[in-house]
Amino acid sequence: MHQDSAQTASEGRIIAGLENSQQVFHVPIVALKRSAVIKGYIDDPDSMPESLRKDGALYLPNCDPEVIRTLIHCLKREDYSSSEYEFDVNLRTQDPLFYIKTYKLAMTLAVESLSTAALRKMKSRNYDTQTFIEIVAWAEAAHLTDGKQFRGWLDAYIAKHSETLRESRVLKATIMEGGSKAWVFCLVLMSSLSHAMEELSTSRHEPTRRHPPPDSVSKRSASDPSIISRARHGVLYSQSPGTSPSLKRNSIGGDEQHQAKKRNLKATVEDAANSEDEEPRPHKSSAPEVVSRKRRS
Repeated sequence: MHQDSAQTASEGRIIAGLENSQQVFHVPIVALKRSAVIKGYIDDPDSMPESLRKDGALYLPNCDPEVIRTLIHCLKREDYSSSEYEFDVNLRTQDPLFYIKTYKLAMTLAVESLSTAALRKMKSRNYDTQTFIEIVAWAEAAHLTDGKQFRGWLDAYIAKHSETLRESRVLKATIMEGGSKAWVFCLVLMSSLSHAMEELSTSRHEPTRRHPPPDSVSKRSASDPSIISRARHGVLYSQSPGTSPSLKRNSIGGDEQHQAKKRNLKATVEDAANSEDEEPRPHKSSAPEVVSRKRRS
């Protein structure tokens, strides 16, 4: 990211919003580099798209300044890499799209701690039908519905509130009127139904996993040294304990890693994010074993 003569070497700038609501933010370079994408622009200024440059600053005209303020608040934390991010109530806006816009920006800039916190906020909220229609329209236009994490939340929300949506006069009126919002909402509903059918089909064809009783493992381990070795390394378990997505942190890595992972802010969410986590599905319970008895002769 280019810096003009008025800037110090330890500070960068972000310009957010359109002309009438534009705001300029001065941010320490060390904080900006916590975003893998912005770090790439700082280390190699020529890699920054021309549309994202203005007066030597990172220019984000379509971003809500309140969302940018939240991003900076997250990046400037002293305990950035060691604790979960909690939204500052003083920075929170009443805009129902706030957390979704924040999620989009965090995913695009590869700031995992902020995207995780925003998704957690989205999951904890309920929306009236009109607001939910607006959310779906905005998310589709922003290509958020292509991402696994957001798509998972969207499908789960529709399933949970299916009765309310089905009986909603607002939704019926929107569909009857037609237009882009009606079309987008119908597409999302059909996609959610398709995903639900795929999951149902997958669950029906998943093989049932059988696990030996604990006592049988202990008896075998006494006579088989290889089992003891495997057990120490967790091989006997079908699934090792996972780490909560909320505890994962955005890591920067070496210069080679950043050169390989430079991203365009106009890229899709799937391409911009470092990784996306899926919540583990519950395993099916093992089918009961049938023990046959020999007939007495």
